[in-house]
Amino acid sequence: MEWLSFRALLTLTGDSSARVNFPFLDVHPSERTLFNTNARKNQTFDHIAFFINRKEEGLPIVDLNKVAGQGGIDGYDYGVFDFVELCSQAIYEISFQLLTPSKRKALLRNIKSDISDHMPIWVRIPIPGA
Repeated sequence: MEWLSFRALLTLTGDSSARVNFPFLDVHPSERTLFNTNARKNQTFDHIAFFINRKEEGLPIVDLNKVAGQGGIDGYDYGVFDFVELCSQAIYEISFQLLTPSKRKALLRNIKSDISDHMPIWVRIPIPGA
């Protein structure tokens, strides 16, 4: 099933309709691909959703995903806390992508057993009326 048709199934109609936003189904404006949320950076398992009543204001609708992160520090944004890259930089002083395959494998094994096999996702929502 395509994501667009999946989104269409989640959009209710009528006076009491709701809007649904799964921001991690969209490519973030500062990225080229969807965020991968597992430590190996090859799958997206974790999601967050906003179920928004038509009268509700302040929660991000789907249209805002394409401009996420462009509203400054107080604006809507979302992402992944990439502790794999952080650990690589701290331990080896180079990017995870530049590690040798054996160092990558060792780092991922230690991260999985000592930290997590999923990287935390985060969302920043502006304070309504601010």
